[in-house]
Amino acid sequence: MGEVFRATDEQYSTLGAFLNWVQEKVQSFMQDVEMGLFITAPTEELDTTIGAEARQNLWLVIKETLNNMAKHSGATQASLAFKVSKDQVIIEIQDNGKGFDPDQLRKGRGMRNMPKRMKNIGGSFEILTQSKGTLVKLSAPINKINQIDAVLFKRLVKLFTKNKPSNDEH
Repeated sequence: MGEVFRATDEQYSTLGAFLNWVQEKVQSFMQDVEMGLFITAPTEELDTTIGAEARQNLWLVIKETLNNMAKHSGATQASLAFKVSKDQVIIEIQDNGKGFDPDQLRKGRGMRNMPKRMKNIGGSFEILTQSKGTLVKLSAPINKINQIDAVLFKRLVKLFTKNKPSNDEH
């Protein structure tokens, strides 16, 4: 659970800092499960702001994807690719495992939550699977992921001002 809070830490509030943190976490995880890893990431400075809620949701989807790959795929290799344009962020996680039939998949809480988490940040979640591996593709528009905190803040202000006790209740 501590990783979720670290993902929302302000030191990772730029897309570049967040992606660097994700790379470190993924490398550590892959060493623990003894699976090879290849990472592709942009080399330019990515100073676009990314909100805490977007960071949290992206990290949880990435983490769940990696856990599923480690538990079920039988893969020996995985790749993680970060693609960033002025309009969107795409994160692709692929393995060389046995694949699966999505129609036969028992949808546990993790599999149900991943598309919801991406939808919460205005993004999309896609699984492409075949007999020689699975590709999970996460996509989120830049203009949404850097506005999430503002929307969340407005909701919190509205909630707290609505439930604020009046002066004569003190």
